[in-house]
Amino acid sequence: MSALWFGPGKPSIFTLLTPFLKEASLLETEGVDWQDIEGNRHVSKVYVLICSSDSVAQPLLRNTKQFNGFYGCDFCYHKGGKTYPYDRPEPPLRNEKDHFEKIKPPVEITRTPRSLSERKFWKASEWRAFLLFYALPILKGILPVRFWNNLFLLVFSIYTLLQDTIKTRSILMAEVALKKFVIEFQRLYGKNHMTFNIHLLTHVTQSVKHWGPLWATSTFPFESNMGTLLKYFHGTQYVPSQIARKFLMWRELPEKAKHTIASGNTKVQSFVEKLYVSKRRTDKCDTLNKSIKGFDHPPLQENIPASHRLAIVKLCGNLSNCFWYYSRFLVDGALYHSQTYDRIKKRFNSAVYLKDGQLDSQINVQSDFIHESVTAMNCVQSGRDPDEDDKHADELP
Repeated sequence: MSALWFGPGKPSIFTLLTPFLKEASLLETEGVDWQDIEGNRHVSKVYVLICSSDSVAQPLLRNTKQFNGFYGCDFCYHKGGKTYPYDRPEPPLRNEKDHFEKIKPPVEITRTPRSLSERKFWKASEWRAFLLFYALPILKGILPVRFWNNLFLLVFSIYTLLQDTIKTRSILMAEVALKKFVIEFQRLYGKNHMTFNIHLLTHVTQSVKHWGPLWATSTFPFESNMGTLLKYFHGTQYVPSQIARKFLMWRELPEKAKHTIASGNTKVQSFVEKLYVSKRRTDKCDTLNKSIKGFDHPPLQENIPASHRLAIVKLCGNLSNCFWYYSRFLVDGALYHSQTYDRIKKRFNSAVYLKDGQLDSQINVQSDFIHESVTAMNCVQSGRDPDEDDKHADELP
């Protein structure tokens, strides 16, 4: 956090930029002097490559025309103004190098769906989940085919550009899909709906080529931190001082705790760690191998269905007489539930994509032991007809 602004109007951009530019210039020229654990001194220089901002703040930062003015696009010479209809030829580039609520998402999607009637209250993460995961299946059969196909182009492109790694070929495919989306969008919805955000889609792949996937330059983390800062004050008196003081306390607490908490006081150390580290609790679990952990310490079972025995033999090549069923477990950090686990009502964590390309939703983790040592740990499907079990018994990817 570099500054807080309070007032009825927008601040002068120089008020915020001047101190930032001075510090950035020093970091580029003089760098940061630091020492490693072996006592060696280093100087690391920091260079500002990109600034993430929304379309309203961007012209203020660059001292350029706003997007709703003529030629307000920073990427090309589209005349623009109120609307941005798709032009032929394309403008030259600037030469600067309610069943909806019944959906049960997995825990990796942080917010469960809310009614479409409440969409004006949706957070950015809810819009993202709607676009990437819900929109196509929900609107299939509701939207006319040509409109649904147009939406598919957008979903496909954004999903592609949000991957951890993106091949050049995938970027080109997304670029073609987005241009087709914009062209069809104008024909389907009319020029009056060709807003600046729709126009920006024709340039988004250019950003990905230069700076990597969309998530790498997203403003989501900054928006999230702004929400955190709003919790740092109470009442209406001395709001800037409250926020600044509590922010500094939060930042300094780990270092002070390290020097003041006795090394043997593990409970207090654990409490402080939980304040700063958000992670799924795994202290009450069985570590079955380096990538899989089972919860709830299930009882030992000696008799299991024959179909499950056949599946284990197929997967492992051996079999014991001691078995444990886990209905809740982690695989490489992802949480799964069997369908027999009914403590969570608004989530569905039972779907898996199997190695043979099939999707399934009825799973258990079964661990079998021989001579007191772990010999096999595999995910086994259950709940099917016995004749189907060994045909579909594949381990989780």
